[in-house]
Amino acid sequence: MVDHANVKVAIVGGGITGLSAAFYVQKLAAEQNQPLDLTIIESAHRLGGKIHTSSQDGFLVERGPDAFVSRKDQEIRELAEELGIARKIVASAPGDIHIAANGKLHPLPQGTVMGIPVSLKSLWAASSCSVGGRLRAMADLFLPDTDKTNETPLGSYLRRRFGNEFVENMIEPMFSGVYAGDIDRLSIDSAFPEALKAQGSLMRSLKRQPQSKQREFSGLFETFEGGLETLVHAIEQRLSCRIAKGVKAERISLSKQQRIVLGLSDGERLEADHVILAIPHRQAAALFEPHGIAQSLSGIPQTSIATVTMIFPEQAEWPGHGGTGFTVARNNDSSIAACSVSHLKWPALVPENRIMIRSFIGRVGDEAVVELPDAEIGELVMADLNKWLGLEQQPERMIVSRWKDAMPQYLAGHETRVSTARSEISRMFPGVQIAGGSYAGFGLPLCVKQGKQAAEAVFSLNKEEMT
Repeated sequence: MVDHANVKVAIVGGGITGLSAAFYVQKLAAEQNQPLDLTIIESAHRLGGKIHTSSQDGFLVERGPDAFVSRKDQEIRELAEELGIARKIVASAPGDIHIAANGKLHPLPQGTVMGIPVSLKSLWAASSCSVGGRLRAMADLFLPDTDKTNETPLGSYLRRRFGNEFVENMIEPMFSGVYAGDIDRLSIDSAFPEALKAQGSLMRSLKRQPQSKQREFSGLFETFEGGLETLVHAIEQRLSCRIAKGVKAERISLSKQQRIVLGLSDGERLEADHVILAIPHRQAAALFEPHGIAQSLSGIPQTSIATVTMIFPEQAEWPGHGGTGFTVARNNDSSIAACSVSHLKWPALVPENRIMIRSFIGRVGDEAVVELPDAEIGELVMADLNKWLGLEQQPERMIVSRWKDAMPQYLAGHETRVSTARSEISRMFPGVQIAGGSYAGFGLPLCVKQGKQAAEAVFSLNKEEMT
């Protein structure tokens, strides 16, 4: 049975999750010959959320993420193919990744998964650790299975298997580079679910995985010609719906007819059959607070980060080492948490013979640095670039992009908090869904995946309502 009355769908949030949801809602409606009334509500005056590409004299500067990781689940590639822009996908240049530890850069050994070795060869190649630290890490091969549940912090599990030094100088920098979080508080289920499946040795468990599965965790960095906003613009061009920019959703309620009602900041009262909240968890929790539900979301902490892009003059000399980037072990005196050598990583997107470095500052326990004035941030970053890379010349341009409370922290118990909120929302507002980086992964492919799943759920619920 097809209901030829318009299905009204509102999507709150115009980041990549919300845009993906809108694209697939529109696509599914067309496939099912279902008339659709779709509205996107975005509080900013631009779409894309944290994806923000700007051009600086021939340099493409990403103020937010600069790439996505190509994994087995090809959500972004599939979306790009449907949008007709797959040919514009650009892969990063090959190059070593390093770990900054003990005052120097160490190449990340081949045959590791998020810094975890899958063989004795890759373990023994971990020069960031002492001989004693590597011998202790070998205990993973002989220790009995470690008790663990969804509530187990990832760090405590890894320390029992590999020892403190190996975790701090090999594994923690990789996870910190991804999550900007504290490995001793991260949820094992959210940050590295493969560890939950391991029986006994984690190294042996990872080695048994096919190489294609191992590569999911490191993958290949990709972006688009013209930067990541190419994806945003392509989706926006394909949407035929109302897009309300500079407008916030301030209230949510039910009408007498049990339709969902959104109270907007411009005074509009928007009714809908289905609502997808593709907004940060604290904003979602605030909407539901008057109803006494979904307050478990408020317990998900966030941290602030900043990206610092430096462009160097034409006569600047590249020291010639450091690979395409590095992450920094926490036990080092460094303001930089991670660094991407953009002119080597993305040579097609940077003018020839020029140097561009993108550094990341801020992580749990070190958020204050993000609030410093640009000039002070620049001094700290340059001191670190000189320390780690030997880069001495001052940049001719610096772009600092601050992302306040931008990184949700998937602490132990994260899945329980999210599932509790989803259940409460489903009972009181059966047509409302939450999706995005706060809930089930904040990498761009996982955000696209969540947007698509939310769109599919809209039409699944719609079918139930019609039967």
